[in-house]
Amino acid sequence: MDKIFSLSSMLNGPGVVFENENPPWLADFILKSGNLDTLAEFEPRLSDPGYAATTTFSNLEGNSLLFLMNLIPRKNHRNRYPNGLQQSYGDHNRLMMLGIDRLAAGDWNWLLSRSMFFKETFVCDLQDYVNSIRERLTADERLRKLVMLSASFHDYGKLYRRRYGLDSYDAAFLVQPILDRICATPEERAATVFCIRNHDIVEHVGNGAVPLQAVLASYRELSPKYQEVCWPALSMIQVAGAASLGNGRLTEMKLSLGKLLLTGEFAKQSTDHVIRLNRLIFPGMAPDDAKLLALSRSQLANHGLEQPEFVEFCNRVTIRNWNVLGLARADIEDSRIRKSFDAIEQLLQIWKGRKSYTDMILLNGNITTDAVKTGVTLSGDHFLTVGDSGEQSRQVA
Repeated sequence: MDKIFSLSSMLNGPGVVFENENPPWLADFILKSGNLDTLAEFEPRLSDPGYAATTTFSNLEGNSLLFLMNLIPRKNHRNRYPNGLQQSYGDHNRLMMLGIDRLAAGDWNWLLSRSMFFKETFVCDLQDYVNSIRERLTADERLRKLVMLSASFHDYGKLYRRRYGLDSYDAAFLVQPILDRICATPEERAATVFCIRNHDIVEHVGNGAVPLQAVLASYRELSPKYQEVCWPALSMIQVAGAASLGNGRLTEMKLSLGKLLLTGEFAKQSTDHVIRLNRLIFPGMAPDDAKLLALSRSQLANHGLEQPEFVEFCNRVTIRNWNVLGLARADIEDSRIRKSFDAIEQLLQIWKGRKSYTDMILLNGNITTDAVKTGVTLSGDHFLTVGDSGEQSRQVA
């Protein structure tokens, strides 16, 4: 009982710090909690086209630790309701599931009410998107079940209270006992884990933080039967998820990403390492622009970064929090571009000695080689934190 009160206090307390790693009992507590045997009874219902996403979530919330998401407030004013109340992750989850039900009903007006965009082109694109999604959901039992499960547990890693946006990696591990009971086949389970793990990552491909190659590598490990429904499921999580944030944050960019995933064009984007760098260094600009490509290739030559090892680095390594360096701007100013490639070269040197096990770098501040620490997610992903001059810790924000 003491642990339950400690967990509740931890989730709601603004200043809790765990040194080095979160306590081992916390992951174990989450893994073993919930009415796991009762959850198995829901599996047949998830295939029923009349079983609403909101009903699914209500049942899952009552039989797992999803209810504790109501104790975790979301950050900043954009997740605040007009009446001044701050949205919790529980609120966000329920609104997302309502958004999935509205998509299934073809209710594009509800999606529009959760957006600040009302241009005719946006409205037409939204209508087309909703109609396409409704047809897919009606026809495909695999997609219905996949999106309801992965959307319900997409933020489950928040219970572990780790910094750096690693919650999706932790969630993929913490949800395993639940999926063991509620997924009909190992192939379905693997697809659900893929969607949970990548629900934010697909967006980060667009800003260059994550190499598309890394996402496609895990995608290719899925059963072909589920490959074709993973992108539409992630599309719905992106669109319904944006509509469920605060007062509604469905933007043109989010809808464009949703369409890219729905059609499968997401996986057909260029995997060229220079284009990936351009997404990172020139936000908001066309990464395949001939002038930008020429600028970047010139910088790579000047920095001696044309070797195969650097290409491997670009195709493997996630770089999170690039904006903390103050270099991410939509311009072609010489000194900024040079400093950006200086930073990339420094990260390459830091990674070289750890390349056998590291696929992720998390930036905390200016890059210094004497402020590099290692960590590992619950799913076993090794990462480096760079630029943190203090003790490595996980702080509740």
